[in-house]
Amino acid sequence: MVGSPAEKAGLQPGDRLTNLNDQGPPGTVEGLQKAEIFDDPPLLKVRVERGPVRRAQIRTLTLEPRVLRRMHLPLLYTPPDAPVGVQVLRIPSFKEGRRVGPRVHALVRQAQKQGTRKLIVDLRHGGGGLLQECLMAAGAIIGPAQVNSESRRGPSSAEWTGRRVQLQRDLIITRPWWHASSRSHVLAFPARWHGETVVLVDRGTASCHETMAYLLQRTGIPVLGLPTAGLLSTSVLWRELPGGGALQVSMYRKLDSQGKPMLHRVTPDIRVVDDPQVFAATGHDPALQAAYRRLAVQR
Repeated sequence: MVGSPAEKAGLQPGDRLTNLNDQGPPGTVEGLQKAEIFDDPPLLKVRVERGPVRRAQIRTLTLEPRVLRRMHLPLLYTPPDAPVGVQVLRIPSFKEGRRVGPRVHALVRQAQKQGTRKLIVDLRHGGGGLLQECLMAAGAIIGPAQVNSESRRGPSSAEWTGRRVQLQRDLIITRPWWHASSRSHVLAFPARWHGETVVLVDRGTASCHETMAYLLQRTGIPVLGLPTAGLLSTSVLWRELPGGGALQVSMYRKLDSQGKPMLHRVTPDIRVVDDPQVFAATGHDPALQAAYRRLAVQR
């Protein structure tokens, strides 16, 4: 997470924790109580490996806890085996209103200043969030984009114009929430990526993450991975129920800018099986490797 002790220590997605407080890998440490793991003040000593096992970079770090708001914001990083000029833009969530979209634009500008020529947009395991943030994030890669919706009460739409997100009055969302969400969402310095791009998805890519993958794929950007979760064509609302249950309400059917219904899920242009257990044992990420190969042949 952005701002966490792990990030400040230099950890990045794909790092593997192979030892926890000198008691073995986290997956093999059983029955530990909090008092046994943490000292007073609490410290966490971790052994970290980065990259394929036989060539891994190994570090031992001591992390000190701090209080922070739990925000899953986008990250820009360079994997240890990435070809020169390639970086990964990881978007774990679109749930942070007015934070995700602007940060994606800021990271795209950062990549351009660093001389990055090729970008891997990693949407794996992303469960969705706010459509406004998704559109703004997609706009940093492809420019203006629009998603229309229809419900029994009529149509609505959201559009990224290149500088602002415009929302047409929604007939379902209640008045207080609408006024809070429809305030002008404008970027003073929007980014626009012009380098080569690929997108990574998997079965955990859902909802607004599917929408972003769909928008990018529609412009010709290749998508690699596995078919997505299947929540692309609708917008849903979840409400907790007593006893641990939940109610899912489908509010809209999503349409593209031509008014045609979106597909249920995104089907990758190149299928890549991504096994987390294989990655944990070997440090080899098949999806990233496939992305490197695809970028190598793009012109």
